[in-house]
Amino acid sequence: MNCNLLSTLAKRHSFYNINNKIDISDSEIEDIINGCLDLYPSSFNSQDSRLILLMGEHHKYFWELVKKELFRVSEDDKKTQIEKKITSFYLAYGTILFFIDPNITSELQKNYPQYAPNFPIWAEHSNAMLQFMIWSCLAEKNIGASLQHYNPLIDNIIKKEFQINKDWKFIAQMPFGGIVETPQPHDIKKVEERLIIRP
Repeated sequence: MNCNLLSTLAKRHSFYNINNKIDISDSEIEDIINGCLDLYPSSFNSQDSRLILLMGEHHKYFWELVKKELFRVSEDDKKTQIEKKITSFYLAYGTILFFIDPNITSELQKNYPQYAPNFPIWAEHSNAMLQFMIWSCLAEKNIGASLQHYNPLIDNIIKKEFQINKDWKFIAQMPFGGIVETPQPHDIKKVEERLIIRP
């Protein structure tokens, strides 16, 4: 690695064993998110990603609602496993909810019909880059996180309980907190299998 940024990216993992103890303030977390929102790339500078930061009791309530919805649709023999996994997120410090405002996408489709089929795809690409930026910045501060996707199962109840715009498309959830245990390194395929160079 000959890029300083890669050293930070190497710290980013999917951390599932996290707690509610972190070494930075709430305002520093907000600064990270604000900075990433200012810098993330979006097609035609659409800036169509929307975030909600949940901490404290709001964070806990969110995961209680997720568990309730999962229990509602799951077999009894799956509930112990669900309880364990959701509890690991509940014990975290906070959660970031990621959305896309489809009204912006629709406007772009009207204004640039030649690219219309691509705008929803590009919106998701931009949102993914924003997720990765925040995830990596948290890792740089030694805060563990993971990316979860319990939508669309939880969409209606979450939008209702947290008074979220009904039009927004729910993309992902990112619980974050203090690192209790670092996951084992995963296998990495040979670069030659994934990169083609034509000099």
